[in-house]
Amino acid sequence: MDHTATILPSDAIERLEFHKFLEWASRFCKASPGIQSLLRLQPDIDHGNIVRGLEEVKEAIKVISSGQPLPLIEYEDIRPLLPVLRIHDSVLPIEEVLSIRRLLNIIEGFYQLFSTEEATEYRQLKSIVDSWQYD
Repeated sequence: MDHTATILPSDAIERLEFHKFLEWASRFCKASPGIQSLLRLQPDIDHGNIVRGLEEVKEAIKVISSGQPLPLIEYEDIRPLLPVLRIHDSVLPIEEVLSIRRLLNIIEGFYQLFSTEEATEYRQLKSIVDSWQYD
């Protein structure tokens, strides 16, 4: 539910040039899925979402400050490959297989980072990584 309309003037997002902030922030994304998600963001006034988001940022700063390596590297968007992978006996070119491998290595790095005993102090980030599990 979009609660911003009840609090902000209808032209507030435009007047604040929120899109320019999102475009600036998108330069720090490592792949097109993150850029696309970021550019779709809208201001949120839900207290729970704001607190959770601030906690995620605080935890990320804490991880980075601790010197632990975050596997934040560029990767290819593999979503276009997923339909091909559903086809029995399909074959992908080696470049596409390597793109999938690179993304899996990044995901594994996050799992390793947030599965340690020290990860208990990163509850929000751990819950994000845990949500990636596919059954």
